[in-house]
Amino acid sequence: MLLTALGLSACSLKCDEPRSSNFAFDFKLRRCTTEVAARLAEVTAVAARVYALWTWEERTGVSVENRQRAASLRDGIAKLGPVFVKMAQTLSTR
Repeated sequence: MLLTALGLSACSLKCDEPRSSNFAFDFKLRRCTTEVAARLAEVTAVAARVYALWTWEERTGVSVENRQRAASLRDGIAKLGPVFVKMAQTLSTR
Protein backbone atom coordinates (compact mmCIF):
# COMPACT_ATOMS: atom_id res chain seq x y z
CA MET A 1 0.00 0.00 0.00
CA LEU A 2 2.76 2.47 0.91
CA LEU A 3 4.69 1.59 -2.24
CA THR A 4 1.61 2.21 -4.35
CA ALA A 5 0.92 5.53 -2.64
CA LEU A 6 4.50 6.58 -3.30
CA GLY A 7 4.08 5.72 -6.95
CA LEU A 8 6.23 2.59 -6.96
CA SER A 9 5.25 -0.86 -8.06
CA ALA A 10 6.01 -3.69 -5.70
CA CYS A 11 9.69 -4.53 -5.90
CA SER A 12 10.58 -8.01 -7.02
CA LEU A 13 12.39 -9.66 -4.14
CA LYS A 14 12.11 -13.25 -5.29
CA CYS A 15 15.37 -15.08 -5.44
CA ASP A 16 15.44 -17.93 -7.95
CA GLU A 17 18.90 -19.05 -6.90
CA PRO A 18 19.59 -21.63 -4.19
CA ARG A 19 19.69 -20.56 -0.55
CA SER A 20 23.50 -20.79 -0.47
CA SER A 21 23.80 -17.78 -2.78
CA ASN A 22 21.97 -14.80 -1.30
CA PHE A 23 23.95 -12.19 -3.26
CA ALA A 24 21.19 -11.69 -5.86
CA PHE A 25 18.54 -11.35 -3.18
CA ASP A 26 20.62 -8.83 -1.21
CA PHE A 27 21.26 -6.79 -4.37
CA LYS A 28 17.55 -6.68 -5.26
CA LEU A 29 16.63 -5.75 -1.69
CA ARG A 30 19.13 -2.87 -1.64
CA ARG A 31 17.94 -1.62 -5.03
CA CYS A 32 14.31 -1.73 -3.90
CA THR A 33 15.14 0.09 -0.67
CA THR A 34 17.04 2.74 -2.61
CA GLU A 35 14.12 3.27 -4.99
CA VAL A 36 11.67 3.65 -2.12
CA ALA A 37 13.99 6.04 -0.27
CA ALA A 38 14.48 8.16 -3.41
CA ARG A 39 10.76 8.39 -4.04
CA LEU A 40 10.07 9.20 -0.39
CA ALA A 41 12.67 11.98 -0.58
CA GLU A 42 10.97 13.36 -3.69
CA VAL A 43 7.54 13.36 -2.04
CA THR A 44 8.96 14.97 1.10
CA ALA A 45 10.72 17.67 -0.92
CA VAL A 46 7.52 18.64 -2.72
CA ALA A 47 5.57 18.70 0.55
CA ALA A 48 8.27 20.82 2.23
CA ARG A 49 8.31 23.26 -0.69
CA VAL A 50 4.53 23.72 -0.53
CA TYR A 51 4.57 24.04 3.26
CA ALA A 52 7.42 26.58 3.18
CA LEU A 53 5.58 28.76 0.67
CA TRP A 54 2.35 28.47 2.65
CA THR A 55 3.98 29.55 5.93
CA TRP A 56 6.01 32.30 4.26
CA GLU A 57 2.86 33.80 2.77
CA GLU A 58 1.10 33.62 6.14
CA ARG A 59 3.95 35.25 8.06
CA THR A 60 4.67 38.01 5.56
CA GLY A 61 1.02 38.88 5.06
CA VAL A 62 0.87 38.41 1.29
CA SER A 63 -2.45 39.66 -0.02
CA VAL A 64 -5.01 37.09 -1.15
CA GLU A 65 -4.72 38.22 -4.78
CA ASN A 66 -0.93 37.66 -4.86
CA ARG A 67 -0.77 34.27 -3.13
CA GLN A 68 0.81 31.38 -5.01
CA ARG A 69 -0.33 28.55 -2.72
CA ALA A 70 -2.78 26.92 -5.07
CA ALA A 71 -0.42 27.01 -8.05
CA SER A 72 2.42 25.59 -5.97
CA LEU A 73 0.23 22.82 -4.58
CA ARG A 74 -1.20 21.98 -8.01
CA ASP A 75 2.24 21.88 -9.64
CA GLY A 76 3.69 19.79 -6.81
CA ILE A 77 0.90 17.23 -7.00
CA ALA A 78 1.15 17.06 -10.79
CA LYS A 79 4.91 16.53 -10.53
CA LEU A 80 4.41 13.56 -8.21
CA GLY A 81 2.29 11.70 -10.73
CA PRO A 82 -1.14 10.23 -11.35
CA VAL A 83 -1.53 8.49 -7.99
CA PHE A 84 -1.16 11.79 -6.16
CA VAL A 85 -3.41 13.57 -8.66
CA LYS A 86 -6.14 11.00 -8.02
CA MET A 87 -5.70 11.26 -4.23
CA ALA A 88 -5.99 15.07 -4.46
CA GLN A 89 -9.12 14.78 -6.59
CA THR A 90 -10.65 12.44 -4.05
CA LEU A 91 -9.77 14.71 -1.13
CA SER A 92 -11.07 17.81 -2.89
CA THR A 93 -14.54 16.32 -3.34
CA ARG A 94 -15.07 15.48 0.33
